[in-house]
Formats: sequence, structure tokens, C-alpha cells
Amino acid sequence: MLRDVSEHGPEQLALDARRLLESGDSAIEDVLAAYWRAPTDRQFFAKAILQPYAACLVDGGVTHDRLLTRADNRCPRCGGTPQLALLEPAGALTAEGGSRQLLCANCLTPWPFRRVLCPHCGEGDERKVGYFQSPTFEHVRVDACESCRHYLKSVDLGRLGLAVPIVDEVAAAALDLWAREHGYEKIELNLVGL
Repeated sequence: MLRDVSEHGPEQLALDARRLLESGDSAIEDVLAAYWRAPTDRQFFAKAILQPYAACLVDGGVTHDRLLTRADNRCPRCGGTPQLALLEPAGALTAEGGSRQLLCANCLTPWPFRRVLCPHCGEGDERKVGYFQSPTFEHVRVDACESCRHYLKSVDLGRLGLAVPIVDEVAAAALDLWAREHGYEKIELNLVGL
């Protein structure tokens, strides 16, 4: 991956890939090990390499030592933060009007989470937790919290059942720009850095 990106990727990413390649295998191993211990949404290559690896561990039922933090707003498998939310179709109704799952930014595992609750700070006052939508992206919205000023995007599978959540979340980048302009900070950036 590093060689391909260094030869064909965008200028800044290609430069970063060349630096890593020139640093040698031990430097690459150090970057991956550091990310594994303390994930950050600012390390593209480490996240791009280890995210599918973590997903494979989960899919294979492999227990690993990466449980970062235990909390309801963290992935029950690895302790990662949510990258986005999935709103389930109408058939999956709850007392709050529909179910929501958070998708882990580290291992891509979904887990159930209350619909009217900030996944960053736990705010549950519906007057402080809201969403914003654009007609351009009818199935993607920004869920924002007035208490902590954080947000994440939700992909509504009831509106577009063929949605590919991690792709549609990136495609709706204009919503991230809107959220930033209004003073919100994303809980976890995606691979593209949005």
C-alpha cells in the first residue's frame, strides 16, 4: 500500500508514504504499534492498515489486548470511539422511535446505542441533542450536541437501504464543513480526515 500511494497518491499522502518507506521496516512497525496502543484519527496509514485488521479479528472471534476504554459510548469489542451512526429501518423501532447503532472507528464493529443521547458526552436532554440535514443528502445527517459541541454523522438506512455507510459518510463531506462552520468538532475523523 505504501509503495502504491507513494507512486500514485495525492502529493502530501505520497510524500508521507515515501518518508515511511525510507524510514525502514522497524519505523513502520513502530508507527503501527503506537497506533494499536493509542489510536488517533490523524494517522492515515496506521488507521488504513489496522482498521481492516481489527475488523478481521472481531469477525474471527479473536480476543485481543486492545480494549482501550470501557464505556457505553465506546466499542464493546475494542473500546474505540464511534466514527458514525447507523439509523435502522422502521422495522427496528424502539421506544425512542427507531434504533441506532454506532460504528467503531477502529474495528468497524457496530453496537446499539440510545437514539437520543450524545455519543461523546452522554447528554440526554433532547433540547440539547439535535440533528441537521440537507436536502442534498437526504439519508445522511449531522447529529450534534449543544453541551459538548461534538457531532457525528448518521446514515439512515431506512431512507436509503442501499447506502454504504462508510462511503456515504465521506461523500457527505459538505455536512462536515457545515458542522465546523457552526463550531462543532467531530468525535472521530474518518480515513479521509473529515
